[in-house]
Amino acid sequence: MSTLKLTPTVEVDELAWPDEETNLTTSSPAIHFFVDFKKAKPQTIKSSLSAVEARRLMQAANVQTEVVLDDNGRFLGIISSDDILERKIMKKVSEGHVRSEIPATDFMLPKRALRCVSYAQIRKATIADVIETLKDSGQQHCLVIDSEAHLIRGIFSASDIANKLHQPIHIQDKPDFYKIHAPAQ
Repeated sequence: MSTLKLTPTVEVDELAWPDEETNLTTSSPAIHFFVDFKKAKPQTIKSSLSAVEARRLMQAANVQTEVVLDDNGRFLGIISSDDILERKIMKKVSEGHVRSEIPATDFMLPKRALRCVSYAQIRKATIADVIETLKDSGQQHCLVIDSEAHLIRGIFSASDIANKLHQPIHIQDKPDFYKIHAPAQ
């Protein structure tokens, strides 16, 4: 092992920035807004985690959305920080559940309730198209599927889009068949 040579920083006064388009608008290509799992490792949690532990880990990592995987690494759904708010956990406790034993999966949006778009579609779309799609579906997230490779390629998140555009995106939750007939959470 060797020691590295340290030098003064007085001659350096600018930061390196990622090669990212900075003037993003609603007419910008959608490809600039989705989390591409080929470029950024997906944030994941195991389905065996408790809701309390999942919440703690998400807060510690300052992560808004996690992909939920089973013990074999298969995709089960997604969970957001809004899904596991303290008041939602406390509601389960008031129903008789033991706080530390409430599974994170009780709060996730399962795969069957999620909608997706193809990677081929978003390569041609603007972010305005994606925003309109999210609004029409009433969902905060939309998976991006690589149909040829049969993979989940990435995800759009309304909160990520709003952050990049520096403007709010209001998605109204719309009831659908799954939500109406799903077991109570």
